[in-house]
This record gives sequence, C-alpha cells and structure tokens, in this order.
Amino acid sequence: MLSIGVRQTATLALVLILASLAFVVLDQTHHLDPLISTADQVVGPLAAGMDRIGQLIHVRSTPPPGSVAAQLQAVTAERNQLLAENARLQQLQQEVVQLRQQLGFKQARPDLKVVPANVIGRDPTGSKQIVVLDRGSNDGIQVGMPVVSPDFLVGQVTEVEPTRSRVTLAIDDSFQTGAMLQSSGADGIVVGQWQSGGPMQLRYLDPSTTPKIGDVVVTSGKTSRVPQGLVIGKVTAIVRNPQSDTLSVDVAPMADFGNLQLLTVIVGSTTSTTPRAGMTMDARLAAAVTASKLSATAIRRLGRGGGTAAPGVIANLIDPRVLDKLSRQLASGCVVVAGTNGKTTTSRMLAGILEVAGIRVIHNRSGSNLVRGISAAFAGQSSAAGRPGGDVAVIEADEAAFPEVVRRTRPRLVLLLNLFRDQLDRYGELDTVAARWGETLRALPAGATVVVNADDPSLAALTDDLTARRLTFGLDQDRYVLEALPHAADSAVCRRCGSALRYRRLYLSHLGDYVCDGCGASRPRLDHAATALRLDGLEGVDMTVTTPRGLLELRVGVPGLYNAYNALAAEAAAAALGVATGPITRSIAGFHSAFGRIERVDYRGRRLVIVLIKNPVGFNEVLRMLAMSGLADPALIVINDLDADGRDVSWLWDVDAEQLATVPAPLYTAGIRGDDMAVRLKYAGVPASRIQALGELRPSLDRFVDAVPEGATAYVLPTYTAMLELRALLAVRGAVEEFWEQ
Repeated sequence: MLSIGVRQTATLALVLILASLAFVVLDQTHHLDPLISTADQVVGPLAAGMDRIGQLIHVRSTPPPGSVAAQLQAVTAERNQLLAENARLQQLQQEVVQLRQQLGFKQARPDLKVVPANVIGRDPTGSKQIVVLDRGSNDGIQVGMPVVSPDFLVGQVTEVEPTRSRVTLAIDDSFQTGAMLQSSGADGIVVGQWQSGGPMQLRYLDPSTTPKIGDVVVTSGKTSRVPQGLVIGKVTAIVRNPQSDTLSVDVAPMADFGNLQLLTVIVGSTTSTTPRAGMTMDARLAAAVTASKLSATAIRRLGRGGGTAAPGVIANLIDPRVLDKLSRQLASGCVVVAGTNGKTTTSRMLAGILEVAGIRVIHNRSGSNLVRGISAAFAGQSSAAGRPGGDVAVIEADEAAFPEVVRRTRPRLVLLLNLFRDQLDRYGELDTVAARWGETLRALPAGATVVVNADDPSLAALTDDLTARRLTFGLDQDRYVLEALPHAADSAVCRRCGSALRYRRLYLSHLGDYVCDGCGASRPRLDHAATALRLDGLEGVDMTVTTPRGLLELRVGVPGLYNAYNALAAEAAAAALGVATGPITRSIAGFHSAFGRIERVDYRGRRLVIVLIKNPVGFNEVLRMLAMSGLADPALIVINDLDADGRDVSWLWDVDAEQLATVPAPLYTAGIRGDDMAVRLKYAGVPASRIQALGELRPSLDRFVDAVPEGATAYVLPTYTAMLELRALLAVRGAVEEFWEQ
C-alpha cells in the first residue's frame, strides 16, 4: 500500500509540472490571449467597484472642508498646541522666578561666591533626605559647602564627584550646623529629625535664654564654610529638660523641601577670612587657645615631650569652658569613643574613614584622652581666634573621664567598645565604672545615637531603655571561639537578675552570644554583625559584615580578633554618621596600627613588632594571637608600674601566661617590674632555660636586639609607659617618629 501511494504522488507532481510548462509556452506564444481577454471582461468591473467603495469610505472618514467636524478637529489641535505652549511658558516663568530669586540673593549677599545648580535626583531608597545636583568638583563644589533655596538654608554638600554632588538636606537626621536665635543671638546647633519623625531642633541653648514662639533661627557662622545669617526657620515650640538642665526649641523650616529644583551652592566668600561685623570674638577663648598653642610649641622645641597634655591644662586655667565652646562650633558635632581596650585604634580608624569621605576631622590622635589632652587637641587644631579647623570631632575618652567629656562636648554619637577590669587603683571595680557610665548614657538626648558592642553583657544592659537611639554590633561566627571563660573574664552574671550567664558562643574574655536562664535576657539583635571571619596571621583580618544596607566585605589592615571588633565598631559608627560604604572599605583596608599597637619597626637590621599590653584581657588576646601563629621568634615583655600603668601589678596573675609554655620562643623580661613578669612565667610552666630577666629597659633594649639574629623578627610587649619609653629610645636613634608626629 505504501509503495502505491508514493507512485501516485510522484505521478501527480510530474503531471502538474508538465501542465505548468505548457501554460508558460502557450502564454509566450500568445495562444492564451482570447481566454485572458474574456476573464478581464468578467473580473474588471468587480475590481473597479471595490475601488469605489474604498474611496467612499475614505471620504466619509475625513470631514469636508468647512464642515462642523473639520472645524472641531482644527480647534482641538489648536487647543493642544496652546496647552503645550502654556506649560512651556509656565516652566520658563518658574525658572525666571527662581533665577530672579538667585539674583536677589546674590545682590543681597555680595560677600558670597555662589554657583547655581539643578536638582537631578533624590535618594532612591527613600530612607535619607538627599538630593543630587548637576554640579561637582569641576565647578568648585566641595564637601561642607552650604546650599540655599532661594535664600533659606536647604542643606550641605556631603559627597562630590567631578560633575555632580550630593546634598544632605537640613531635615535629615544626620544634619547638624551652628545656628542662633536672630533676636537674642543665643546660639546652639540645629539638627534634623526627619527619620525620627520629629521636627528640626535648635539644641544646646544656654538654659538662661528666653526664646519665643515665632523667633527666627539663622546660621551662626560658627560652622566651617557656613556663613552667618542664612535663614533656617522659625521657633514653633520650646523644650526644657529640668533633669539635665538643657534647653532646645523646635524649628519649622522655611525652605520648601518638597519642591527643590534650582538651588544655590555657596562656594566661598569675596571678603577676607577675618570675622565679619556681627561675629563677635570670644576674647577669653582666643586667649586660652593661643596660650595652649604657644605652650605646645615650646614644649616640643625644648624636647620636653609632645605637648599633648600640659597645654590643655593651661587652656582650661584661662577658660574653664574652652572644650565646651570649641566642640559646640562643629558643623557635624562630636563623636566620643570609650572602652577599656581598643579606643586609640578604633578612633583612628573612624577618623580615617571620615577623612577619606572628605570630612575634616579634629582628633586627639596622640591618645591623650583626659579632658586636658582633649582640650589641647582641640586648641591645636583651631585658629587663634577660637575657630575649630574641622567639621566633626572624633574624641577618644578615658574610662574615668568619659562622663565629663560627654557632659562638656554633648556628642551626637557615642561609641562603646567594651568594659574590662583595668587598673583597680585608678578606676576601682568594674561595677563602679559601669554605674558612672550608666548615669551619663541615660542623660543623653533623644537625638543622640549610642553605637554599642552588644557582645558585652555589661554594655548591653547599660544601654537598655535609653532616650537616645541605640545601634548594636557584634560577632556572629563559629570559627574562632573559646571553650570556657578565661580567668580574667569579668562579666559572667546577668546585670538584671544576678544569675549566671550561659554562653552559646564565647569569643573574647566575656564577649559573646549569651543568655540568662534566670530571667530570659539575652544578647540584643545585632544591627552590624561580622560573619565569615578569617584571621590572616599577623597580616590582617577578612570578614563579611551584615548591615542594614546589605552585606559588606571588609579587609582589615591589622591582625587579631580584637581588631576585628575595632574595625566592626568603626564601620558601624561611620554608617550611623551617614558615610557611604566606599570610604569605609578603602580606609579600613589601608589602616596602619597606631603607635605601639602592632607597630613594625626596623632597627639594627631586625624587625621589631611592638604590641601594647595594659590589662589581663588585652595581654591574653595578644598571647592568643601570637600562639596561633606558633610563636618561635624571641619576645621581650616590659612591665612598668607607673601611674599610667597602674601601681598594682597583681593583674599579671590574671593573665593566661600558660599559653607561652607550649611555644618554642625564648622569652626576655625588662622594666621596673620585669622580675615580677619573670616569676609569673616560671609559675606558668615556662622552662627556666627559656626565661631571661634583663633589668631596666634602656640598657636591656640593645642586649635583647643582640640576641636576635640579623634579618629576623622579634616581639616587644610593653605596658603603656614602657611603650612610651621604648619609642623615645628608638626615636633618638632614628628608628621611629615621635608619637605626636604620626
């Protein structure tokens, strides 16, 4: 059957092909002409009829000229054209009005240089009050410059690219600038509260001031780059706090933040940099700052030290409110960093991040962290007239000085790192320090932010139920954990009910993920959590950080688990201040240790690694880091008992020195209490053949270096004053810079 079907199909195809060829031949020889003529006579009339029907349809769809339908179409088209023209004219009129307003502002303030700019975008997340302008560094725009519309303050430039810039609006929570009541001249700082759901506020007014509803608030001229007299808004409410003896006023802004199109950036002044009429100079403050500067210079030139403390004493004798006055002039306020360990490293990290972001920072880099040292740092970085040379201050504060520093600087952000037992003769028991801190933290206003290490049970409890906003950070990883609480751990009980804490994961001393089985209290939820941690020996740390803005990959340029905490703290604080992720990652990756904190020094053909030790927890973590690297190189431990070290050296017995019993490194001791350290090593099980006590540091340094093979590495672990003495010896020999010059 199949074969028959195929033969039939082939036959039919052949017949069709032959027929087609026959028709082609007949047509070319004109034998088909009579047949084609007859077909045309039949089909032609039908085709013509179809054409006429199509023409009738087209004619009926287009109204004839002069008809009502045609007139209606013409009127509609003309109306649409006029509407479009009217919209264009209205836009031009609005632009003319804005240009006239800009011209009016320029004529009213001929002392200012301005650049007009168009708004081309807003924050896409909707979480911040930020606009993007079409002008950038190519047009002279810089971070910190104020922006107005038409002559009302709108905000300040916070990020700049060559052809565009970002402006943080005055209503945003991160905004701060110096301001005053126009009627009385009483000054303070205006802050935004849009994210917090509140109005703008003028804070830190003198409690004796008597503001009135409707008073006009203007810029005070005490913020760098922001001139005096820019209108901000009007007072709508007066807020007094008898408990903290503070006065603030709510401010309704004058600028229309919902309709920002053409703005004006104030890029400078056409007049000299001396204070304008109306900007009174505080003679007492100027005298205090000048005296501090001169004394610091004299001390250094005479070779009597770094001049990091005594100049502050002099400044406070002349003007006891020198720190208060200088700190309150800063456009972006103050950040206070506090904790037993890591203050210097973390504050340097944070200051570095802000500087990379283009923000000018005042910072007590020398580590002089009492009120006198902080005052000296402020004076040294201010003009002789008492004008700070920065936008924000990053202040490292001593544990005992923390309450007074906070009271005097009124920080916008407090960064809390940890609370460990440290120098009982200076600070007392941990509970005493915690109680003082608690009182200080509870007095912070609602607009302040506290960034806290939630892995520390004491700090987590202290920061519960604050008026200020709390943000938390901590570790969330399983790779680097302790099996049990070290002997030096302090906070093993719940501060709420007194029951013992149970640790699900223990990371460092008493820091970890904990829970109280007595009352159910546990570690708070982490806003910034370090995960996927990798310790890269003595080179650095890699970690992934979960943040409210998403995942962040961080390379930390310094080693150790404790530096992972320091970097995480700096990242969380920088994010809370509104810094973008780029400056954070770049700065932390390129960070170099502060003096004496894993500082590498080349001396006499050897590499010395100086690692500060000052309490049991810090010492334990240094030993943990070195033990993980299989310490085989010689190590010199230098112990002093001067005031800054703590006179009581019994803390050496809280150190887990047993970690050194299992490493092959030869161990040397030196310093005022070097013999005590040698005894501690002996009782830790270190063989006597590996211990050598050298005596005082000055003659001991070269004896120790002589014992190190040329080209090799050695470690020096000094207490605080021993570290300063060691660096002074190395500075005289040209191996390091003085610490105040770094």
